[in-house]
Amino acid sequence: MAQYQDPCRFLNKKAANSNSFSADISLCQIVNSVILKIEKNMFSSLSIRKKLIVIIISSIMIATILSAGIILYVETKQTEEMLISNVEANARIASANSAGALLHNNSIEAAEVLHSLSVVSAIQSAKLYDLNNSVVAEYMRKSDLWVSGTSSVVESENLFNITVPITYNGKIIGSLAVAASKSELSFRLMEHIIVVGMVFLFVGLFAYLWSIRLQNYIYRPIEHILSVTRQVRTGNDYSVRVQKYYSDELGLLADDFNLMLDQIEQRDQDLEKQVSDRTQELETRNRKLANEIRFRLKAQAKLHESEKRFRSTFANAAIGMILLDRKGNIIQVNNAVCTMLGYKEKDLQRMTIAEITHAEDRDTNAIEREKLLNGEIDHFRVEKRYLRKDGEIIWGLSTISGVYDKNGDFLYAISQVLDITEEYRLSKELSYQASHDVLTGLLNRREFERRVNKAWERSRDKEGVHVLCYIDLDQFKIINDSCGHIAGDEMLRQIAALLRENTRKHDSVARLGGDEFGVLMEFCSMRHGLMVAGNLRKQIEQLQFIWEDNRFKVAASIGVVEINAQSNSVAELLKQADSACFTAKEEGRNRVNVYRSENAAMVQRRGEMQWVRRIQEAIDEDRLILYSQPIVPTNSNEKGLHMEVLVRLLTKNGEEVPPGAFLPAAERYGLATNIDRWVVSHVFDWMQAHREYVQTHVNACAINLSGLTLSDSTFLDKIIDELYARELSAEKLCFEITETALIANLSLATKFIRALRRLGCKFALDDFGSGLSSFAYLKNLQVDYLKIDGMFVRDMMRDPIDYALVRAINEMGKVMGKKTIAEFVESEELFMEVTKLGIDYAQGYGVGSIKPLLDLPVNISEMHRNDTQTRLRIVK
Repeated sequence: MAQYQDPCRFLNKKAANSNSFSADISLCQIVNSVILKIEKNMFSSLSIRKKLIVIIISSIMIATILSAGIILYVETKQTEEMLISNVEANARIASANSAGALLHNNSIEAAEVLHSLSVVSAIQSAKLYDLNNSVVAEYMRKSDLWVSGTSSVVESENLFNITVPITYNGKIIGSLAVAASKSELSFRLMEHIIVVGMVFLFVGLFAYLWSIRLQNYIYRPIEHILSVTRQVRTGNDYSVRVQKYYSDELGLLADDFNLMLDQIEQRDQDLEKQVSDRTQELETRNRKLANEIRFRLKAQAKLHESEKRFRSTFANAAIGMILLDRKGNIIQVNNAVCTMLGYKEKDLQRMTIAEITHAEDRDTNAIEREKLLNGEIDHFRVEKRYLRKDGEIIWGLSTISGVYDKNGDFLYAISQVLDITEEYRLSKELSYQASHDVLTGLLNRREFERRVNKAWERSRDKEGVHVLCYIDLDQFKIINDSCGHIAGDEMLRQIAALLRENTRKHDSVARLGGDEFGVLMEFCSMRHGLMVAGNLRKQIEQLQFIWEDNRFKVAASIGVVEINAQSNSVAELLKQADSACFTAKEEGRNRVNVYRSENAAMVQRRGEMQWVRRIQEAIDEDRLILYSQPIVPTNSNEKGLHMEVLVRLLTKNGEEVPPGAFLPAAERYGLATNIDRWVVSHVFDWMQAHREYVQTHVNACAINLSGLTLSDSTFLDKIIDELYARELSAEKLCFEITETALIANLSLATKFIRALRRLGCKFALDDFGSGLSSFAYLKNLQVDYLKIDGMFVRDMMRDPIDYALVRAINEMGKVMGKKTIAEFVESEELFMEVTKLGIDYAQGYGVGSIKPLLDLPVNISEMHRNDTQTRLRIVK
């Protein structure tokens, strides 16, 4: 190996003419000394293979380190420039937005403008100065470091400051000073260092693997020469030859080495040493034979000891173990197998594995068994059924391993059997619960949509047509309202049984939610599907439901749609079936309607337009009615009434229309704000007329607001003006906003909430959990209550997924300091479970019925006493 060359030779020459290089020379001498020691103590002792690997790896790593250093430097400078540019750009935008506030000396508006700088995490503080250098407004995050002047950037160790002039019509009217932190640079630098480190590790690994591959081209010929040399030296076998790999210097060396062997072999042939060589060979063989005999004796002793331990382990193993011969005859079993199958050991030893295996599972894994016997695999695993002596079936997980002799011939097999009967049952039960409705035993919506999707894919592949039915019970709410939800549940179970009895075995019947059902008839023509749908409608119409002394007749509206190659998607199919069902209801209920795109859109539009006229007339003629439903605290020590105000429409014939019938049309055609104005105005009238009752007995009066109302700026001003004019207690009001409406109008909703919370109003987030980003938005919303969506609460006692969602929402709300309200609490058992989870309030028919708002203060003391007794009764 070449000697290490002195890297300090150039500096030594310079040092002869100048003393300024003395420090560099000393450092270089130290480095030179270290490198020499490494070469002497470590590098010189390495093999050629390792030296080649070190050279290749070190070259690649040095290049990588230099490249990474340059990249780190460039990335750091670019990040620093981008940070300063971003802060300066936001400062200029804020200065432009502050001009109006500075002209009018509006410190509140100026503070809001400065607060907008908080979105830039690097900005720590900001101050707004007027021409007199007086502070008009300020925003502070951590530090306060200022530099006066115009549009300047001054840097310190951890902060840099930006001062931007504020102009109006070309004149400077003040300035904005912003202090920003460089901590983000450190974070970015650390990210870059981590990335470079990972690249460094990857390059190191690559260099190592690459060096291993490259060094073979040089080391393999040398290694072969060394191997042949040792072989010649130890065995005196001169007939071997070196293989020539390449036509380079190593190839010439191989040629010379082979020539040398030729000469030696030729010389030995002339020597008469045949007798001595053969004698030596016999002695060597005798020694090997003696060693082999001793080795075999020791091996037999070890084998005997191993067999003894194996028998003990085999007999006392906790899992079942069976020894089998090539034909599947049972040679031996342990105690666990006897206990598992109920046989005695001697009985099992007269049986085959097939006799204790279920008939349908005897040919399972036949291919694997054949491969095991031939030695192609050494084990395999199978899950199958075993037969106990008493005829009971158990599920076992078996691992079958082969045992072979030294020639690879099969001796016997060991089967380890684990009883998984209980695990198998639980797995089947969980699988059933995941795809079936708990109440009716029908398929749930998730499984139904999966099967519809499968049928749709078949239709796209030209594998027949299918029929989808959407069934909605008519006037089912009457049973729930008059007899309670227990009666309603029983009715749903009877409807489910009727649907199963009147459809084919391979048809899919599901409960889609509430009183809605779905039927999927695969490989069915539209003609036959309509016949089945018509029969289902008749069967439901003929069903008489009897509950206690009440007798009910239920009808159903059915929408039918064909699934064929022209169907767009599963979502579109479900929407079409729902639209057809809606049309059936619009046309008089208790009928079957086939979806046709031109008719469905026209019917829906015509129905909604009729509601627009009816809603506007009801508002103009004051035909809206306010109801209230109590929101009961789970803690019985809390006094006072917490209620939600509900609105219904009164037709000209005196019939009450529930909100679900007309509010969707109001939302679609922009009438929701008019309804909200009417509700708020009349609730304020009621609060003013019953001021003493509200002040004494009402804790919160909740009013629902639509998403359109949040975007109406005049509505906010109207609420504030009415509160001051009527001298109402704002802390008694709670506005409920749905999660979807709030997220769709997030910026306006935030402003709306902030303005009314300053006056003391509370806010509740309604139907929480129905959106897809609930938790992400929740931490940024200033709301007091979370109303957990009733679709999760209603079935939480039967559905473990709903239960887990309710618990998670409640715990998240508690962590964020919000009070929680459970909707659709319709039984005493459900109320007790909600209380057990720690939810603060409950709302539903199980804890409080809906009453007209004007009836509340008829008898103040009696009303308060009845509400208290109701809560105490439920809690008990």
